[in-house]
Amino acid sequence: MKVDLSHLTESKPIGMPDEVIGRLQTLLGTEIPQDLRELLDQITGLKCEADLVFQFNEMDLVISSYFLTGEEMIDHLHEERLYGTAHTGIPIAHGVCGGTVYLRHRANFDVMFVDHGFNRSVAEPTVVASSLSDFLLGLQIDDTPISEEDLEGATVTFNPDFEKNIRELERQTGRKFLPSSDPFNERE
Repeated sequence: MKVDLSHLTESKPIGMPDEVIGRLQTLLGTEIPQDLRELLDQITGLKCEADLVFQFNEMDLVISSYFLTGEEMIDHLHEERLYGTAHTGIPIAHGVCGGTVYLRHRANFDVMFVDHGFNRSVAEPTVVASSLSDFLLGLQIDDTPISEEDLEGATVTFNPDFEKNIRELERQTGRKFLPSSDPFNERE
């Protein structure tokens, strides 16, 4: 199955290698059907010209301008297990204001959005499309300008356990995410 995404980008996806599909299936404990594997291969790592918007229930879901790579999907699943926030789905993209778009693998492979907000453990999924192809066909470039007023209210929250959680994720996955010597902790 192929979906024409030329209205979103001229870039090419990096694809989904069989080895990564195998690791995803192992993590999820289920097989990913061939037609979905083809769609994942078509969008994995795809970079678009701008943020994307998907309309559902008279609302706009704005997602970042790229789809996750296979390695990012796997890392995201490991992170969710670390935080205890697994949402029984394959993470495929991030919302621009937090949250994640998932391909749910336990209920007809529909597409759902989880708005993580400030409390990751209580976020409830919202089904936004009945299939990945419906979701992809509904995506449009977000050309909404950002106002000064929107920027003035923006805040950043720092998780005090960030380094500890990342080090645990490194231990679980065998991959390095932070440098060995942390420049933020070096004394002058």
